Amino acid sequence: MDTDEKETVTGSLIDSGRGSGDTSAVRPEDSANAPANNPDYVGKLRVLICEDDDDFAVLSEFLLRSAGFDIEQAEDAESARELINAGKFDIMILDLGLPGMDGLSFIHELEANGIRIPVIVVSVNASEVQDSLDSQPDFIVDWIDKPVEQQQLVSSVLLGVQPVVATGRRILHVEDDPDIIMLLQAMLDDSWEVIPATSVSEGRSRLMDEYFDLVLLDINLPDGTGLDLLPDIRALKYPVAVFSEHEPSDTTPDVFDATIVKSKTTRAGLLKTLLDLTEAA
Repeated sequence: MDTDEKETVTGSLIDSGRGSGDTSAVRPEDSANAPANNPDYVGKLRVLICEDDDDFAVLSEFLLRSAGFDIEQAEDAESARELINAGKFDIMILDLGLPGMDGLSFIHELEANGIRIPVIVVSVNASEVQDSLDSQPDFIVDWIDKPVEQQQLVSSVLLGVQPVVATGRRILHVEDDPDIIMLLQAMLDDSWEVIPATSVSEGRSRLMDEYFDLVLLDINLPDGTGLDLLPDIRALKYPVAVFSEHEPSDTTPDVFDATIVKSKTTRAGLLKTLLDLTEAA
């Protein structure tokens, strides 16, 4: 990865997937929209909410911004089509009962045009419509009936943005805090395999004996510093991200492909970094 592609992930890691959808960690600076017509925008996973119910749209935007996503809203299929044509989205939340073209017809239009944005159908009759279909496009990742549990919506979006191509990707997580190890594993679905190493020596042993697609590296470990593993990691040409309490102060940014500060990253921001690093490897 080139130097100018390196990134620092910021935000708030608010939900491990084990809670009840706490949204208390909303930060005003995380609520600015990225331009829909800027395909080069990076840093947050982008969600398009196509929904004509203002109350549900506002609540969904609040919840997903709290989890670290960037949001655009459309009230009908025509507006959603324009936004999709203007910029890249990672997933769409779609109501079926839209004014004008209904949501199911819009899905068929996307399929006919080869537009394979992952779709979560959220509607009062979502499961009923799903049961009535003989088949469905494989880019529909979930059907959720309204009213929606807050945590269910966030969890569904997080799972939906993890692409099938990530299946089998292995992360070496060098970390001695069992809570952080469990947190990372809880945030990722079964398409990621996270292998923990709780010390420098265990990390070095695993690097010698196993294959990985990415290394997440804590700095402070019981038998030394995670930086001691950098020569081994670079020799194997693995992308490496520091995943620590603080940004390392005694190294240059070029040493790492990304720096992730545990207390400042969102679930979505962390996921985007993992996807970017493994896709570039």
